[in-house]
Amino acid sequence: MTILSRVSCHYDPNEDRIRLTGEAEDGNTRVLWSSHRLLKRLLPHLVQRLESNPVPDQGGTQTTASDISNSRQGFAQETAAAKIKLQNPVQADDSQLSYLIKEVDIKANDEGVALIFKHEAGDDTLVLGNEQLRQWLLILHRIWQGTEWPQDFWPTWITGLGNKPPAGEDQGLH
Repeated sequence: MTILSRVSCHYDPNEDRIRLTGEAEDGNTRVLWSSHRLLKRLLPHLVQRLESNPVPDQGGTQTTASDISNSRQGFAQETAAAKIKLQNPVQADDSQLSYLIKEVDIKANDEGVALIFKHEAGDDTLVLGNEQLRQWLLILHRIWQGTEWPQDFWPTWITGLGNKPPAGEDQGLH
């Protein structure tokens, strides 16, 4: 199993898939492809996980899923978005092997998630804290806006931050 320390995401209209180019902790690069079908099953679970996870209010106390409002989720999302650091995307050369992600296992705890991308060559894991998960969802939403895929499952606390990136722009999380 390879642990990815950085990933960049890009929508490829010819493939009609999202490419995740990841830098492993050992310095090697991985190219993983995700289909719309896989993402439309994965992303609602990640959104629901954030919605059901306690969000600190401004006084530092925790609230439960039953009383988290869209405005509180939106505030947490805006805070995460403001902390995204622009960095050069992870690059892979043309000879780099690439793999189609066949399934994703999610391991979650109070601190975040580990996404285990399973493909024909093995597993690659991306570990995201809750704030990084929010950032990654925002990046994927921005990319998603450049596709012809249905937009209906995205919650308003993400869509309200919309700003569509320029066409072909790689979006990265580090």
